[in-house]
Amino acid sequence: MAYARVEPSGCTERCGLVQVRLSMCLDVGDFRYNDASRFYVTDWNSKEARRGYDGLVDAEGGPLDAEAYQAWVASLPRVWLAERGFHDHFIYLDPYTLRDGQITDAVALHLPNFYKAWTDGWDAVPGGMRHGWDVACRKRPKRYDELEPEHYSQRKLDCLSRVDILTANPPTFSRQATGEGESFPATLIDVGAAATDRTGSTVLYDTYFGIENPANDSGSIDTVETWFSDSATSAKFGTVYLSSGTSYTCRDSEAVGVITAGAKRTFSGLDITVESGDYLAVYNNDGRVEKDASGGSGVYQYASGDGLIPSSTYTYSLLSDNTISLYGTGSTPGPTT
Repeated sequence: MAYARVEPSGCTERCGLVQVRLSMCLDVGDFRYNDASRFYVTDWNSKEARRGYDGLVDAEGGPLDAEAYQAWVASLPRVWLAERGFHDHFIYLDPYTLRDGQITDAVALHLPNFYKAWTDGWDAVPGGMRHGWDVACRKRPKRYDELEPEHYSQRKLDCLSRVDILTANPPTFSRQATGEGESFPATLIDVGAAATDRTGSTVLYDTYFGIENPANDSGSIDTVETWFSDSATSAKFGTVYLSSGTSYTCRDSEAVGVITAGAKRTFSGLDITVESGDYLAVYNNDGRVEKDASGGSGVYQYASGDGLIPSSTYTYSLLSDNTISLYGTGSTPGPTT
């Protein structure tokens, strides 16, 4: 039966609360456990992959001949993922009342519902896995940095100490997908382009956002889908808006940790403030996001690293006709927890 575990890379302090990432995984015999399109991925550690692509590339390292690059990738050895993660969900806990039982309760509540969304095939639909998120739980976590700024420094330290304890020996909650899951309404806000397997990929250590589908409303982006060609060990999502010219300001962002390459990956339970007209961005860290070099509305690139520091402004370069696999959904303003 499906199980969940705490993923240390996505656990951190966020606005005075302990952010916990729950990775939900399939066990042998579970529905689509052997889904090759999702879990049978390119072995980038193979000697063939380590030799690198020997075709012509542009100044950014992208292949000039997309078909030749795709043929090279297709020729590389493939390997089954040791762990078949089908969804990731974030919860937020008070550092002064945090107990393992709270995480156990969250797994017992969410895992059956997200497993039902998986078995119903919602992972194939943009924003679809949000059907597994109980609407009663879609409340924005408190932001103590804004509510109690005079106490925030101490809260942050206390949160980080709890994170250290939690990630030193991250628990696994096995065999928790019991009972019949439920399905819930999906989304009100959407932004970005579908997370699909494209013809190329982005450059490492840069920040990107596509411009073809700006946010249609204001509120919170709580679910993000992306497709990486190379795995990232510490990625970040955020929203940006035009400041002037080609300078864009980060409105809000959230670190999510590891993103496994080779298929669409979905992260729910996020809390990224968005205003109508904003764009959804990703900081690659050491991974690469899938990208098309033609047929799109354009992608902006900040080529000097992390452009997702809230309230900071960065100058971007336009990659004309490009598209990246980054899509977000969310909801309009609602109550906080």
